[in-house]
Amino acid sequence: MPRAKTQHMLIADPRVRKVTFEKRMKGLTKKLSDLSTLCGVDACAIIYSPYNKQPDVWPSLPEAQLLAARFQSLPEMEKGKKMTNQEGFLRQRISKLQEQLKRQEKENRETEINHLMYQCLAGSRSLGDVNNIVDLKDLEALIGEKMNLIEERIGYLRRPSPPLMVIDEGGDDQAEIAVPCSLGMSMPQPSFMEMEVINNNPSGNQFTGFCGNGMMLTCGETTTWSNHHFDGAFWGN
Repeated sequence: MPRAKTQHMLIADPRVRKVTFEKRMKGLTKKLSDLSTLCGVDACAIIYSPYNKQPDVWPSLPEAQLLAARFQSLPEMEKGKKMTNQEGFLRQRISKLQEQLKRQEKENRETEINHLMYQCLAGSRSLGDVNNIVDLKDLEALIGEKMNLIEERIGYLRRPSPPLMVIDEGGDDQAEIAVPCSLGMSMPQPSFMEMEVINNNPSGNQFTGFCGNGMMLTCGETTTWSNHHFDGAFWGN
């Protein structure tokens, strides 16, 4: 069973508060001992409490004094580089939470404007119903962004295909190989392929295959071929 979450508030009962203090102090010194032993770092603790006139010092008063003297001998920049107090810690925490809040608000705003745009496209809502000028400006920016993406996609799809160069080995039983060739580039040779044409297909179907490098093969008879670059194929009359 997980332990119940402890509320960080002053314990009202003095007896319970003193017992809790003793348990927590033992736990704190145990953690400091583990930290010093396992990680090889120097650590000390000075704890003031209303139950003792002198502060409790761990591991001992001479060792704590030696460690404090070493700390005081450091340059000011070194001493303050990793120091923080409760106020500084809270300021850092608040700053991080504010950044997270801004990111979340931005995401929520984008989702809201997207929803508004789709409502207008579906006809369930009209632009005349939008009275907030900020919403209209954000909607205009979103539509412009979507239009730019659509235009880029259309331009990509309208790009001309590379020209094909056909090699005919001669004869009805031989394959015609069509490969894309670019201007200023030599045509790739099909020497990497191992292909066997078997003339035993009475149906006369044609087989068209597409290789991983973009090459196309068409044979008038049944064709068996082995090629590790093959990606997909279809049959047709």
